Amino acid sequence: MTEERGPRLEEIALDAVMLPETPLRLLSSKRKLEELRKSIKERGVLVPILVEEVGKGYRVIAGMRRVLAAKEAGLLRVPALIVQEGEEWKAWATFAENAVREEVNAFDEGRYITLLMAKLNKSQVEIAALLGMSESWVSERLRIVEWPNDVREALIQDRIKYSVGKELSRVGDAGTRAMFLRQAITSGCTPGQAQQWRMEWEREQAARKSISERGLLERTDSAGTGIDTPCGVCEREVPRETLRVLHLCPTCVKAIEESLRG
Repeated sequence: MTEERGPRLEEIALDAVMLPETPLRLLSSKRKLEELRKSIKERGVLVPILVEEVGKGYRVIAGMRRVLAAKEAGLLRVPALIVQEGEEWKAWATFAENAVREEVNAFDEGRYITLLMAKLNKSQVEIAALLGMSESWVSERLRIVEWPNDVREALIQDRIKYSVGKELSRVGDAGTRAMFLRQAITSGCTPGQAQQWRMEWEREQAARKSISERGLLERTDSAGTGIDTPCGVCEREVPRETLRVLHLCPTCVKAIEESLRG
């Protein structure tokens, strides 16, 4: 009798099911997992999990959340589609099934891609083709590991969206970034708002750099003139060579004048 090698649908024992070696999801929403548990408790597992045979057990390819929720619901058996496929097909199936069923955290996507590149010995271009995504999409996910810790943790915990985190990760000053991040978490933030914050910070940095390169303070005249000149603020007579020119925009000049008048 020839061994059957095609896909087959069976009910398998949950205690024989092993979780994936390379899971796509690192963390799953506890709320959504609880909702799935309640649904399975009432109706059972309606969509079979996808597994491969490993020795006397089964390794999950897609359906890890259903397995976890089914165990929590007290089930002993689950429907499963048993397949025998290569590593590339399994990698694609894991990604496609998870991406369709529930939005996957961008950090998990980046971590999964990193693992796949090492496991399958493939480049970014090849992984992009395998998953059916653009090369820039893959590159952006891989860069998440380089994000500042505070922004990356907020993304992992689903406290901000990827598009917001992408903008905030480019704010190099830790204090300013923390302020923006706190605002995004507590009051909400659109990608456009995050981009505006980042651009404002970049303009401020450019202005500071420009002032630093020109020199904020410049001498008014060559040293050694010996001529006393009144200070423009306090009107005290001082040697001209000790005076400096302060580069200010009209707004700052107005603010200083109003402060002096007050």
